[in-house]
Amino acid sequence: MARPPLKPSRYQRSKKLNRHIGERLCRAREADGYAVADFARKLGVSEDVVSDIEAGILEISPIDLLDLATLLNRELGYFFEGYEDDA
Repeated sequence: MARPPLKPSRYQRSKKLNRHIGERLCRAREADGYAVADFARKLGVSEDVVSDIEAGILEISPIDLLDLATLLNRELGYFFEGYEDDA
């Protein structure tokens, strides 16, 4: 008897969502003409932090995501557009 496919774990789903949000952040930052260094300075963080968020390595808190949306003049939902959950 064949086993049903395993659902992705919460960890895998979280990593996928972090990568998606990071990609959307990168697109918005670049569309607004910010270099990583300039954007990091505006946020008061290091370039490594911005790079790690964009790469999906660092998970961003909801309040920080809201601040980014405001800074980039985007709706909060912008960061989730096109995301498909595998659950």
